[in-house]
Order: sequence, then C-alpha cells, then structure tokens
Amino acid sequence: MISIATLGPKGSDGYRAAHQYSPDARLVLYNRIPDIVEAYLREEVDFAFVPIYNTREGDIKEYFRLQQLLTNGY
Repeated sequence: MISIATLGPKGSDGYRAAHQYSPDARLVLYNRIPDIVEAYLREEVDFAFVPIYNTREGDIKEYFRLQQLLTNGY
C-alpha cells in the first residue's frame, strides 16, 4: 500500500485529491506544507501532495521554495 502526505483535515481539498489519486492509499495528514515535504524527504511517505495555487491568494510561494529541496519527485 502506498502512502501519501497531504494537507488535512480529513475531507479537505488535499485529502480529497489524494484519495481520488489512490483510493486505497494510506493518507497522512499534516497542517503545514513544510511538514509534508520533510516527510517525503525522510521517505516516511511515498508521495507528497501539496497545493501550488490558491484561488484567493494566487501562487503559493512557499511551495516553490520548498520544491528546490527535492532531488527526486515532481
């Protein structure tokens, strides 16, 4: 079974997106994007789902900064 880190809580947009991607996956919910990326970098999860755009605020610049830490994944 794969594991996916995403923003919580259960029922949030991130949760629903991860569940739609892989209904049988173990979803690990976090409150902050850096925690999601760190879990992925520590190989605690197989995938990290993070938002890159917010319709109210535009680009989520924090995501783009954290993406530079990734040497694999996309």
